Amino acid sequence: MSTLNELDAMKIIDDALSQIEDGVTKERILKWVWSKYSKEKTPTVEESTPHKMKNEKSKKDSKTKSSSKKQKTTLSLVKDLNLSPEGKKVFKDFIEEKKPKSNQEKCTVSVYHMQHNLELTDIGTNHIFTCYKIGKWRVPADLDNTLKVTASQKGWLDTSDGNNIKTTTLGENLIEHDLPKEKKRK
Repeated sequence: MSTLNELDAMKIIDDALSQIEDGVTKERILKWVWSKYSKEKTPTVEESTPHKMKNEKSKKDSKTKSSSKKQKTTLSLVKDLNLSPEGKKVFKDFIEEKKPKSNQEKCTVSVYHMQHNLELTDIGTNHIFTCYKIGKWRVPADLDNTLKVTASQKGWLDTSDGNNIKTTTLGENLIEHDLPKEKKRK
């Protein structure tokens, strides 16, 4: 078996990553590669940026932060979302059965229920917000970020299209096989 030289290996990696359009997926792959092949912790953007560039970037950022703060998404109830349809599993019964604890589990349970039990498509953040309200759960300060973290850290959701959030195979396995979590015996 022949060994690759450094440039050939970089070209193969570049070719593979160039074919992936979703930035979150690319980031997840890079983190996996880094953790598998590096002895050091995953570098942050700050650690990997040369000092001069960091200073220029922070000056530029401070100018743009004051002039264009990121608009926080205003959440609203999806008024025509029927979580208790006739002949299908009711959302309140589903959450009582699955007993999600963390916000990541609650988001995944909500998406799974709408996608698989109600057979909805085009599930957005407001749909999940509506599930939080119906479930009488405390809504995270930044629900969009919670969804993205669930996708990137747990891999339970696909948030590449914010208007068509879906469960992944990992998310389906969580719901179908791992929830509710068994109580630990003492």
